Amino acid sequence: MSKVSLSQRQDAVLCYLVKEYTCTGNAVSSSLLVKKYNLEVSPATIRNDFQKLTQRGYLYKIHTSGGRIPTDKAWKFFVDKIFQEEIISQRKNRLVFEWVEEHRQVFRKKQQLVPLIKELLDVLAKKNHSFYFCYLLGENVLVQEGLNYMFREMAEEQLLSLNFIQPVIDSLDSLGERLKNLKITRIPSVFIGRENPLVKSDQFSSLVTPLRSCSAVLGTIGPKRMPYRENIILLKTISDILA
Repeated sequence: MSKVSLSQRQDAVLCYLVKEYTCTGNAVSSSLLVKKYNLEVSPATIRNDFQKLTQRGYLYKIHTSGGRIPTDKAWKFFVDKIFQEEIISQRKNRLVFEWVEEHRQVFRKKQQLVPLIKELLDVLAKKNHSFYFCYLLGENVLVQEGLNYMFREMAEEQLLSLNFIQPVIDSLDSLGERLKNLKITRIPSVFIGRENPLVKSDQFSSLVTPLRSCSAVLGTIGPKRMPYRENIILLKTISDILA
């Protein structure tokens, strides 16, 4: 079966909708997109695009209102768009770049890595308010920082549900084992929702990259609404320096 491509407007509408949902966590309406992004068409036209995007598996709505929410397929589409941006391969996170450059030789010597990795993860967690981890393959040691940030975008009813929390906790307890055999095909590799092998929940995404000079795997786990562009640039910056 041939793949049906999106029109230029549908492509833009989908990207705008994902951006809006990332910011608010609320279903996005056609009228909001038309007004905020100065789309030169009517809300009815955008609603028609919503319908087509829903039929193709990119969007869904949780109630009878016209607002839509991105599916995992939409998040993957959005992340692929980020990787296609030429500027991504050129951009560096200046703060992290300078810190890692300063400590590059210590990383390469592979001596006293745990406290150094812990300091790096603390920098990353505080900067991005996110959960970061690093698994040292040679030492079989997992270092983690910022776990309190991992659940910050979750709804209150989710956080009060043992059916939601317990599988996530169990996944984190075995995170080192999961990272041992993880296949990383892109720098960084991005795993979204149900395809995420690191957490038993479809509400989270993971970004993972190798640090070859110190035989380690670095990554972050967070809600699907995480800032993908910033995390991709950040992890790529570190991976490039410690390749």
